[in-house]
Amino acid sequence: MSPKRKIKAKDLARDIRSGITTSQLIEKYGFSAKGLRLIFGKLLEATVMTRDELNSLTTLDQNPEGVKGVRRAIRKISPFPVRIYDNANPFATGYVRNVSEAGVCLEGIEASVGDVKGFIVRWGTSDRPEVLVFGAKCRWVRKEGKAVNGVVAGFEITDISNLDVKTLRKLLLECY
Repeated sequence: MSPKRKIKAKDLARDIRSGITTSQLIEKYGFSAKGLRLIFGKLLEATVMTRDELNSLTTLDQNPEGVKGVRRAIRKISPFPVRIYDNANPFATGYVRNVSEAGVCLEGIEASVGDVKGFIVRWGTSDRPEVLVFGAKCRWVRKEGKAVNGVVAGFEITDISNLDVKTLRKLLLECY
């Protein structure tokens, strides 16, 4: 049996608050996905971090006692601004913060947990524009002063065509 490593909670919390991804945490600290879930529960229990802080990194269940798990899809961040539009409201636009095959984190579009919205994402050049259309359900929302309109929200992709899955994968290839 290998000896247990000591990891300072404040170092882990600092990394999470800096925006490190789940996969980066696993790689940096050598956690398994199950181990990471346990660590998140301990951070909550010890009040080192709040549920809202972990919400941007993890998927919390309805059980107030703990964390259900981590994201299953790797999130990628765009190296360039990617506009996203609410299909039902042409004046509601924002930006994609990060994206995965399972969902998108966006800023600037008002939403409430449980809302189902249709989105249009546009990026690329004028001679080679890319358009992605999908439906998604809001999983979390938080207010953030630096965000466009002060709103950041996470959406799970619930409805996407096979053609748009290919376009989504193109976007993922362009992100890091």
